[in-house]
Amino acid sequence: MGARLLVRVYNVGFGECIYVRVPDRFIDPHSGQEEQYRHILIDCGSKDMQGLRDPLSAALRNVYDMLGKRRRLDLLLLTHDHADHYSGFDPRLDFLWDIDVDRIWLSPAMKPDNPQAEGYRALRDLEWNALNWLAVSRAGLPEDLRASLSVRAAAANARRMLTEDLPPHNDIKLMYVYRGMEEDSERNPAQFKDRAFGRDCPQDPSSYLLTFNDPTTRLVVCAPEWEVDEHYGSEESRELLRAFAPSVMRSLGSSGGEDEPRRDLFRYDVEAMARLTGEQTNNTSVVLLLQWRGYRLLFTGDAQERSWSIMWRKNREALSERLDFLKIGHHGSENGTPWNEEAGLGGAHPILDEMLEGGKTQVVISTCRSSLYEDIPSKALLSVLGRRAANADKYPEDAKLPDKRQPERTDLVFKRTGKMFIEKTFPRSKCLTWLGCLKRMLHWS
Repeated sequence: MGARLLVRVYNVGFGECIYVRVPDRFIDPHSGQEEQYRHILIDCGSKDMQGLRDPLSAALRNVYDMLGKRRRLDLLLLTHDHADHYSGFDPRLDFLWDIDVDRIWLSPAMKPDNPQAEGYRALRDLEWNALNWLAVSRAGLPEDLRASLSVRAAAANARRMLTEDLPPHNDIKLMYVYRGMEEDSERNPAQFKDRAFGRDCPQDPSSYLLTFNDPTTRLVVCAPEWEVDEHYGSEESRELLRAFAPSVMRSLGSSGGEDEPRRDLFRYDVEAMARLTGEQTNNTSVVLLLQWRGYRLLFTGDAQERSWSIMWRKNREALSERLDFLKIGHHGSENGTPWNEEAGLGGAHPILDEMLEGGKTQVVISTCRSSLYEDIPSKALLSVLGRRAANADKYPEDAKLPDKRQPERTDLVFKRTGKMFIEKTFPRSKCLTWLGCLKRMLHWS
């Protein structure tokens, strides 16, 4: 049958960790040896580890074992700046330092000097200062924001490892990826270098574009756009920045003499800041399409409605063909997948209809039920996906949806089988898949 494409979506609680092994024969420029596979790791983090014992290090250890003797990772992708997508990269895990990382890709929203993300960074910094100020004030923080503040603080070491320690350890540069960068690298190399690297550009920037010897294999960045503020900002966020400039924040933090109505108003605005920052960060997720020997696999990060709308407008050709694998975004939240709630269980958004056409798509959700996010995963969305996914099943283990078909979920598969990941494999050719189906039909007849 030959080598197969393999995907593992790990059960890391309310977070994400995905390993992809792509068959591709090539000569490793570092060792001079022939390699059989490309290895890709997309995120590794979690907010909620209910019922699990250290799932993050267990997932990374499993990935480590999959990398072979050379322990080479061709691509490490951090889709966006949320702790539930990178908190697993703990510097105390010694084996992480044994992995040879060839490339680290990040969202352009995370580029410190991206002039097209100044508004995003300003709102993020304002929210962080406001959260810390409220945490010690009489007004206090509600439970969800207090938990968010704690998780973000705890993930600081992981973020530092990814962005400051790992790159020099592997003698590589960080690359900030965006839709259209492949065309820029060929037609406008100066712009590509400035956007993807800036002043820290390596001698051979094109080597950071992961290419394959197999001509049928390709990675396509479908999102986000480089112009973060233009595409993912909002008038509401700009109003908050105008109302609470950093100088105002400093005076609020130092005076300590505000009256309670002012504190209550400020608390309300901080909650709005947290919501808007979260939405913008999710919408700047890197969305990756892997094309391999006729198969199409889409990894969506936490992209929300705005990102999907922009992708559909600017990159419809890449998304309008049926997918063979779809990793549902934002842990099954109703705002992480393009669907039409008003159409009921029988209808869906045109994007979803085209991606899941024919009911042959393997659909996987990395999620768990959480007391902080009781509406995630969305029951209505799960039902819509259950009518379209090739791997849909009923899960009595899910008390909120025991009698409805839904796609495979990392938390429910773990409850049912004890497996720490959902694994999907794809034969080297779709023709073999069809031939196998024909043989089974003849055997059954």
